[in-house]
Amino acid sequence: MKPKASSLALMLIAILPLQVTLPREKAETTIRIDGGTGQYLDSVEQYLTGYCEVGVGDCFGGSSREAIYRYEPQKAAFREVGIEIDHKPARSPIHVGVRGHTIAWDSAPTHLILNPYLTMEGRGGAAGLGMVISNRILPGLENRSWRVIPSFFLRAGARRFHLTASFLNELPLLSNGYFQLGVGVVPLKSGNVEGWVGVSGIPFNNPGLSAKTRVWITPLLALNLSGRLGSSSGQRWRVSESTVSAGFSVRLKPAAPRKNTRSR
Repeated sequence: MKPKASSLALMLIAILPLQVTLPREKAETTIRIDGGTGQYLDSVEQYLTGYCEVGVGDCFGGSSREAIYRYEPQKAAFREVGIEIDHKPARSPIHVGVRGHTIAWDSAPTHLILNPYLTMEGRGGAAGLGMVISNRILPGLENRSWRVIPSFFLRAGARRFHLTASFLNELPLLSNGYFQLGVGVVPLKSGNVEGWVGVSGIPFNNPGLSAKTRVWITPLLALNLSGRLGSSSGQRWRVSESTVSAGFSVRLKPAAPRKNTRSR
């Protein structure tokens, strides 16, 4: 059965934003190393501190005695380091790479995480898929028994101004949050400055304001900086859920071929 013209038109419209162009650039490999630290609300512990008689002092209730509880927020403080190796073959819209994360806690075993991925960039956007493999269940996803979880990245628009959405795709992983939604800009024609602002969530108790920037101080070296501002909900157990991370990126390019200067 031949496909209908309307179906072909819909398929064409769907792939137009990711129309692939083959650039003339040579193969390129970028190595990125970032470290981060922060905290979030892990749980709230309830402790029974005693009882009081109904109608006496500040004790009210329908029974003869009322329990008095004390609530203590349990913070999860962490430190992490992540490394990313991203390779773009010559004349190809594809990026292939791998990320590795190590997350250390004050009172929990260390998480070791591996994230291989594949991304395709087009004229009007980009899309990527990966797989997150962890030696332990990721914090914030304890209600899932998965240790292998898919990751994704979507970009709508050209690099100059675009919208992005991602899940388990950032470096470092925990400082930036598992899920991110925001706006990215490249304000200079040189492309030396990249910026992004948006919201991030999980494993944080509440969404928070996130911002990221990368500045290429030379054609081969960039500085990375990101941060998050937020707090948990609840007057009795409000805690800061802010993070900060910093690092650098190194761009590796193949050496230009030597000219043969030998006289014939």
